[in-house]
Amino acid sequence: MSIKKWFITKDTTITNAYKENLKGRATDANMGLSDSLEVFFIYNQTSKANPTSADKLEEARIIIYPKVADIFSYYGTFPTDAKFILRLFNAKHPFTLPKNFSLEVHGIDTSWDEGHGLDMESYKDVGFANWTNRKEGSTWTTAGAVDVGSVVQATANFDLGTEDLEVDLTSFFQTNWNADPETAFVIKFSSTDTDDSGSATPNFYTKKFFARSSEFFFKRPVIEVRRQDAVEDNRGNFYKASSGLSATDNQ
Repeated sequence: MSIKKWFITKDTTITNAYKENLKGRATDANMGLSDSLEVFFIYNQTSKANPTSADKLEEARIIIYPKVADIFSYYGTFPTDAKFILRLFNAKHPFTLPKNFSLEVHGIDTSWDEGHGLDMESYKDVGFANWTNRKEGSTWTTAGAVDVGSVVQATANFDLGTEDLEVDLTSFFQTNWNADPETAFVIKFSSTDTDDSGSATPNFYTKKFFARSSEFFFKRPVIEVRRQDAVEDNRGNFYKASSGLSATDNQ
């Protein structure tokens, strides 16, 4: 099996979480140059929020862009013997880690800016993309980048919370081959684990992955194209023969 790696060329985290004062939200915060990416889902962190609305909900999502135009150009036509695998690698941190959850991968086809923000704690770096805007002067169709009714392209399950993310996106690539060079992916908590009404909604603090700017080169997000295109022969089989024997005896 051969493996061709396509590293992510843009990534960022977006969030609608409350800031440290628990008043304003960080919907304008950008984290495009942070060396990690994170997802979380929090319910009812502040008693000041309206208990009957989504005011109690806070979330962080990951957006990644693998520059699919380069992938399309490299292969020309869709390689039918290939598997397209998205991989993100777990980043250890000292904060509370969620367990027994699922993450969804959604495809989007809208252009967005990575930005230059670094602050993932106080959300003081304002810029684009963020929860509200995909770039300066342009909002997401739906805040949070994922449109209402968006199809889930893949789901990853995490029992311990320390696992890497590894999902098969072959079907998505085959269906959308050469369709849109702006194709990107949003990673968020599964809607089956979260509930907008807040009933029986657990908190999921916080899952982190290495970003493309990480110092650990082989931990950066990547699309692996795995192909069963190896050329094989029978060199693994050994034969013993004697030139002093007939062909029949040597069989």
